[in-house]
Amino acid sequence: MPARARIYYHELKAVELPATAQAVRNAKSANASIYSQPPVTMTDLQTKIDDYKTKLTARAGGAHADVLALRMARRELERCLPSSATR
Repeated sequence: MPARARIYYHELKAVELPATAQAVRNAKSANASIYSQPPVTMTDLQTKIDDYKTKLTARAGGAHADVLALRMARRELERCLPSSATR
């Protein structure tokens, strides 16, 4: 049985989350035979990652609306990521 690594996404800094999410997505895509029916499609996950990156960049401006949009994008992205990943 493959080893499992627990990843606590909510503990990651805002700038660390996209790279971690991308690594999970890439690993799942590379091992499609193991993840034949993921709860979220890899296309949808990539869309959420890209959306988060866009909102992270926009947040740098400091506007309240951009900060709130980033929080919502983070929640959506974290919801799409598995609570554990096979390595």
